[in-house]
Amino acid sequence: MDTGNIFLKLLTRKGRSRIFKYPFLKPELAYGDALDKYLGELERTHIYTNYGPLNQRFQQRLLSEHFQDTGHCVTVNNATSGLIAAISMLRRQRRKFALMPSFTFAATPLAAMWAGLEPFFVDVNPDTWNMCHQSLEDAIAILGDDVAVIVPYSAMGNPIDVDYYEQHIANGLPVVVDAASSFGTRQNGKQFGHGFTGTVVYSFHATKTFGIGEGGLVYSSNEDTIAQIKRFGNFGFNDQRLSQFMGMNTKLSEFHAAVGLATLDTFEQTILKRRETLAQYRSAMDHHHMLERQWCVPKSSAELCYQFIPMCAPPGVDNIAITQKMAQNSIEIKNYFSPSCHQLPTFEEFGRVPLPHTEQLSRRVISLPVWSNMPRQVVDEIMETLNNA
Repeated sequence: MDTGNIFLKLLTRKGRSRIFKYPFLKPELAYGDALDKYLGELERTHIYTNYGPLNQRFQQRLLSEHFQDTGHCVTVNNATSGLIAAISMLRRQRRKFALMPSFTFAATPLAAMWAGLEPFFVDVNPDTWNMCHQSLEDAIAILGDDVAVIVPYSAMGNPIDVDYYEQHIANGLPVVVDAASSFGTRQNGKQFGHGFTGTVVYSFHATKTFGIGEGGLVYSSNEDTIAQIKRFGNFGFNDQRLSQFMGMNTKLSEFHAAVGLATLDTFEQTILKRRETLAQYRSAMDHHHMLERQWCVPKSSAELCYQFIPMCAPPGVDNIAITQKMAQNSIEIKNYFSPSCHQLPTFEEFGRVPLPHTEQLSRRVISLPVWSNMPRQVVDEIMETLNNA
């Protein structure tokens, strides 16, 4: 069954399903001849996991084609386990807190908790929607030597200022970047994260721009860092298969590596199509004079590869009401991240500095649909409906 042709559903208040004319996402994974040439190798090798030959080739191509053979990487079965592995291996021992924005997906604080740490929430920059540097410095001043790790989030694929975080690494504070939506985003012509001495974790979930079903990648310019994370993800084994420390299984299967290789074959075209869709959305915003009326998008100088289009409604406009109005017009939009993490039951007890920008964003943020080969007339109809709503 072709998942790319299945409309995603939204439960209504009456409990029935709504099929949208324009769904939020239509994931399309590699299949057919594009995939079969890699799956055929499984039949020949009978190797299905444990960093097999397809996975090794997948890692090498990722490093070569997207990081110019600079640094080191290891695949993981999903980005959440990649975050757990990286935080567990890099955290400062006998410290308590993982500093992170509240404006992120639940996986970020959950990963810190699974690594034995307590999330501590920091505000965001209202322009970039990434973690606010001054708010982070305030948190560090409050917590002092109890900070175990800093976990920035690259909001919706918008890259963070890695040079700023390099300073914290130099001062002994490890940094693990949650870059779940950032694979395909480029800064200065290079993949975001390229050359970073900290650790960057990317998601390859089916809904991401680079989607393989489930999977992810952990990258660092530091070879020892990636070696430690790989050992963690293989039960803490050393070369003699003796478990040296508490690890877990984060290995990517050969099936997913095959999908990854097939996806890499056409990923440059996917990036171009996504950026064309982003340009069409910006053109439609200009046509409707939306930016002049205080609609906004996160500022960035990077070449973005959005999973979806994030926007912020004008002050005083209820994002939930907009979502419901769009649904009445058979257009599915979402509200990432509304509520933000500190407003969710799992995390509301954890510490934080003041979060005025986060709370304002969470009341106004909306996320607009993006799919492959999205026609311009669909973008125009979505934006006209949103403008009227």
